[in-house]
Amino acid sequence: MNISIAPAIAEDFDDLAAIQKQAFRRLYEIYNDEGSPYLRGVEELLQWSEHPNWRVYKIIVDEVLCGGIAFCERNDMPGVYYLARVYILPGCQSKGIASTAILLCENTIYNANLWNENRSRNR
Repeated sequence: MNISIAPAIAEDFDDLAAIQKQAFRRLYEIYNDEGSPYLRGVEELLQWSEHPNWRVYKIIVDEVLCGGIAFCERNDMPGVYYLARVYILPGCQSKGIASTAILLCENTIYNANLWNENRSRNR
């Protein structure tokens, strides 16, 4: 299995939003959380892509788009990054794809000193 990441462009956002919806559907149906990524879409991806400290990548497995990942460098905190979201198509989950994608993202950032898990985002 060949796993890679590539920067997402606006033309990818419809597909990524559809994958995100599929990936989070089950959790949304259980918890009905109004903050669920299931309810987010292209607008959020566009917003993230317009900020210079945000990165949105597509996750590709054997040349097939199967997920996305988004992270940012925290404002006023050089070298501190926040992993905002990672999602994989349901049929591709539990195969180590997300873990590998996270490691690949970490390898793209030369100045990352810390990956912050704090849920409060400072854009």
